[in-house]
Amino acid sequence: MSRRTPGLEEYLESLYKLSDGRVGEPVTTSALASDLGVAPASVTEMVKRLGEQGLVEHVPYKGASLTDTGLTEGAAMVRNHRLWERFLVDVLRMDWDEVHDEACALEHATSPHLAEHLAAFLSNPETCPHGYPLPPTTAAGRVVRKGNSGPSPNASGRPLYDLEPGFVGEVSAVEETPELLRYCAEAGLVPGARVTVVSRHPIEPILEVRVGESGQAAGRTLSVGPRLGRCVRVK
Repeated sequence: MSRRTPGLEEYLESLYKLSDGRVGEPVTTSALASDLGVAPASVTEMVKRLGEQGLVEHVPYKGASLTDTGLTEGAAMVRNHRLWERFLVDVLRMDWDEVHDEACALEHATSPHLAEHLAAFLSNPETCPHGYPLPPTTAAGRVVRKGNSGPSPNASGRPLYDLEPGFVGEVSAVEETPELLRYCAEAGLVPGARVTVVSRHPIEPILEVRVGESGQAAGRTLSVGPRLGRCVRVK
């Protein structure tokens, strides 16, 4: 992979996630601007630069889509980021709500060789601490997430709020927003936690959700609205 600027790599990472890791899947300018917190005009200029480098193609009236090369480089950035989050939580014992920004800084200084050794040190984790999957690599450490095959960069499962009473499953991922992560940690809504949808309020947009086994002392019932319920994915 040729060396890119951190700003350009952030765009590739965002495009990879917003396109669900698919070649040719267009992402709108407004979606990119919202995800990156920048003005639409800045997105237009950067997409043009990415196109000149053969990393994206512009789809008229639809947006920008990653090429094979762009997808591979975006996948590498996502993998680097999630490896560092894993290291910061598992090794340095940082809280899961404070590692996103640190990982953003570290991912850009991570070579494929370093990423390979970092993954091996961590026993090749499959997900970040928040439950999102790491793009896989070959035995030589090269990211193999190309084409439209393989796991989605977004966690499997469905938003908790979309589930109906009687559903039983487990949390697969939680959106990486610090205040949301702090609340979910306190409530026990963490990857791997068992959840049961008890009921849906007939008038208010509220779900009653049991976290943990019904017989467990640690189990509790939560009232979950749409904002929280759409940020927690369950499988």
